[in-house]
Parts: sequence; C-alpha cells; structure tokens
Amino acid sequence: MLSRAAERLSTNIESPSGSSQTSPAATNNVSSRVDSELTALFPHHFQPSTSRNTTFDLRRSRKRKAPEVSSKAKKKKTIVRKFVCLSDKDQLETPDAEDQRELLMAGLGETKISIPEESTEMEIRDLVTESFPRLQEAGGFEFMYAETRKRDLHVIPPGPNGLTMKYLATFIGQGKIFVRPIQEDLALESNHISQTNVLVKQERCKRCHALLDVYDLRAHYAVCSQENSGKAAYLAFRNNMKWGCSSVNLMHARYCII
Repeated sequence: MLSRAAERLSTNIESPSGSSQTSPAATNNVSSRVDSELTALFPHHFQPSTSRNTTFDLRRSRKRKAPEVSSKAKKKKTIVRKFVCLSDKDQLETPDAEDQRELLMAGLGETKISIPEESTEMEIRDLVTESFPRLQEAGGFEFMYAETRKRDLHVIPPGPNGLTMKYLATFIGQGKIFVRPIQEDLALESNHISQTNVLVKQERCKRCHALLDVYDLRAHYAVCSQENSGKAAYLAFRNNMKWGCSSVNLMHARYCII
C-alpha cells in the first residue's frame, strides 16, 4: 500500500515537460517532496530517509559503546566484614571494651576488610595477614564467631569447599569474624609494636635541647634536670647540626661535661 502511494505521488510530482532526462537536483527535489508527503499522510508508518539514517547511526554508535558497559559489569563483587584479631591463643570469650583498646594499641583488634566474593580460604588468609601482619608470629590462626548477644567463641567449621568468602558471609551473616592465634600469643607490650614506617612529631626539650618524639617527651622531661643539660646540649649539637649553637655555648657545654 505504501509503495503504491509513493508511486502515485512520484508520478504527480514529476515535471509536466515529459522529458526523459532529469537533472540530479531535480531528482533530489522530487525525492524530498515524496518523503514529506508520505510523512504527512502516514506519520506512524513512515519516516524520512534522513531520520532513518540518524536512527541507524545512533544504534550503530550504541553498539560500539557496548563493550565498555560489559567490562564494567564484569567488575568483581566484594564482601566487607569486620575481623577482630585476638592476642591470646586460648581466649574463649569476645574481648570487652578495655581489651579492645589494648588490642587496638598493639596493632590488633577490629578492622573492616573488603574481600572478593569468589575468594578461596587461602586468599582470605593472605588478605587477613596483610591487615594484621603480626599474625605471622602466631604459628597459624583460626576463624571464630559468637552468637548474637553472647560472648562465647566457637571455631567456624569448614564448608564443602572450605572457608570460602561466600560461605563465611552466609555463616556469620553481618556478625564479626574473630581471628585467634593457634601456637603463640601475640604480645601487647608497646616494645613489640613496630613503628618503623610511622612518622612521629618531634620536639626539643627546653632543658637539655634534645630532639625527642612527642610520645617520649613527657617521661623524658620529668627526669631531665639542669645538672645534665650541658652534656645533653653538647651531644645534641654534635648529632644534629641544625641546632643553633654559638661557639660560646659550645664551650660552655664542654665545660659542663668536665
């Protein structure tokens, strides 16, 4: 039906001269008029050629962008859970508030870890060790859980495929996963805490001019006195050339040592 209508419109629009040769401009003009007439008569069934081309180009451009969308869709899904690293290899209850503070100061305690959903038990253990490096001293560790509103700890039994992340997330729900050392306790004393990668603010003692970490400054200031200030000042001058000291002060420091 549409084709017959197009033929009739084309016949009516042709030049009355009846010439068999038609210029390209005239042909394009006739084609555009046919498109406009068909669009007016059948707006729901016909679109001009330019509109069709535009629609085709849009579809083609969308197909070209499809791989980018699919790559984003393949991004690995992760599961975030709270892990609590304990220090006592024989601990049977969840730590109270005071214990949690001590664990935190020792680089243990509670932290959130984001783990890929498809992770195996070995991959989970590696990520947990990265979050708690001191677990390397434990001689192995085990995962535990506590029932809601109870403090008793229980070892999480392995599933059909071991302790996979999907299994752990399903087993504990939104609860915490407790990590308990097996062979060795993890000491909580401050001298076991490694701070080699930690930048600490330093200040000079106003009595002896020694440069100290702010964590040690108060204890040092309590025992520092004017009697040893000369020796400490001279040693500080030798060890830190940035400390401003005149030759008179340096000679005074040497005199105090004698």
